[in-house]
Amino acid sequence: MRRLFLLLICFLFLNICAVSGWCEEKADDWGSGVRAIQELHAQADLLWPEHFQQGEEQRRGNEFDPSEYFRVLTHMVPPQGFVLEYIYCHGMDGRPVFYWKDRSSSLLESCEQYSTVVGEDGRLDKIAERIELDGTLESFYELFVFKALAGQYYLSWHANYNDTQIVISQEDVEGILAGMRGSDFGYPLTEQQQNAARALKVEPSVQFLDEGAAQVSVVTFSKWGGFKRITQKISRAFPHVVLQESIDTLVEYNCGVMF
Repeated sequence: MRRLFLLLICFLFLNICAVSGWCEEKADDWGSGVRAIQELHAQADLLWPEHFQQGEEQRRGNEFDPSEYFRVLTHMVPPQGFVLEYIYCHGMDGRPVFYWKDRSSSLLESCEQYSTVVGEDGRLDKIAERIELDGTLESFYELFVFKALAGQYYLSWHANYNDTQIVISQEDVEGILAGMRGSDFGYPLTEQQQNAARALKVEPSVQFLDEGAAQVSVVTFSKWGGFKRITQKISRAFPHVVLQESIDTLVEYNCGVMF
């Protein structure tokens, strides 16, 4: 009887958790996906394809495979029948530009063709709207991680402004500060800025606000903006669009470098 009572209590709690803001997780241990993506990008940049550097735009198949994102972000999947692909667009901000490819269709050949076929739907936030989630708190966090970090490889010239980092812990803060102290890349952070960064509460959190929305709150860092907390209210029903967003600057910083 006592066991049955405990099971009933657990069932009631889980139902309350699913429809209220009581259900919240601190993402102290959710750095694995972020670290995995950083490692994927680092490996990709070590083997930057020569044909991309020489002006080619179409993938040959031996470059970084964006399907790897779904291997390390395990609570989200591509739309059925499609794979995530990219064309490499050069110019003043050379970078990979994503699109969804039907498994039965061929790769796009050029950025000009991309503009005709895909258009504005190639923006990363639009790409993310077609990703399917398993409905867990982790899945909404992973969606945020994808939108923040996907595409940070093979970057040239102005595209290097895309340097957003997700800050998980105080260890991450210290790593950022140490990296800036050990670099001559632009202006250093002042002692006041460093002390302010160390005082931040940076742990991400995710919660279900109600049946209709989940809220993700994450601290990020950029050399062109500093430490910021981004809070997004996201639709729990597919498509998982951002219903509301707030960005709070916690420690303002700009390295002063212009590409």
